[in-house]
Amino acid sequence: MYVLTKPPVILNPGLAPEPGFPYPPGPAVSGERDWSDVVVKGLLFVGATWLTEEVLRGLFEPHRTRAPRDTYRYKLSKVNTKVQYGITNNPPRRCAEHIAAGKRFTSMRIHGPAVTRQSALAWERASIEGYQHRRGRLPRYNKV
Repeated sequence: MYVLTKPPVILNPGLAPEPGFPYPPGPAVSGERDWSDVVVKGLLFVGATWLTEEVLRGLFEPHRTRAPRDTYRYKLSKVNTKVQYGITNNPPRRCAEHIAAGKRFTSMRIHGPAVTRQSALAWERASIEGYQHRRGRLPRYNKV
């Protein structure tokens, strides 16, 4: 899928490819060919101008979709100690799962806005490694 990213560039209609090149006729009369968007010898006739292939490439670029930002980063704490770093796409459900699993914590704090899953995984890995570097051990409920 291509999306128009810039306004069209209007070229001089006199820039036909060669003398004698068939210029598009005026308004279509029955039996005549409509030249409104015909590509001939690498040129496209749009409205009243010829657009080269190079100009067309500049007007369109592939549509890129962004990764969804639906993953939350969180920290479980027990008083002032972090007991787990994690990620989830549904914080209330994940909190209930931790409680049902018998994990002991006093707060679940969401860290920043929702981000992409890839970014959240990188944050989780870096947070656990930082904790381990500072304390010499993993947070209580994080496993390698």
